[in-house]
Amino acid sequence: SYLDYPRAGFHNQEAFVRVYGEVTTDQLEQWDICREMVFRTAWKPYMYSQTLPHLLGGVKTPALVVWGDDDKHVPKSAGDVYVKSLRNARLETVAACGHYVEMEKPDELARLVLTFVNAN
Repeated sequence: SYLDYPRAGFHNQEAFVRVYGEVTTDQLEQWDICREMVFRTAWKPYMYSQTLPHLLGGVKTPALVVWGDDDKHVPKSAGDVYVKSLRNARLETVAACGHYVEMEKPDELARLVLTFVNAN
């Protein structure tokens, strides 16, 4: 439901509160209206391009795919597809983390990115 969806993006609910504070039902409704608009503009099919896997195969640049191990919004299998489709990619999984790695564990994400950038 629109009440549960934003919180489902975080493994640790304290991180949700740290990022957003105490969220009112009115704010959750506004977020849901915004999400509905994204559905309306990107639905056909929902945020998916059938040409994307083929296009990713042409990317030569090294890529880092980061996934939270408790992502309830997008399954890890989607990250596996990115890594398989990209020529030179690796997947890093962040433990005890949901969909919003950049908000829930920003220091760990920064460490992964810096290590990756310095190695490439």
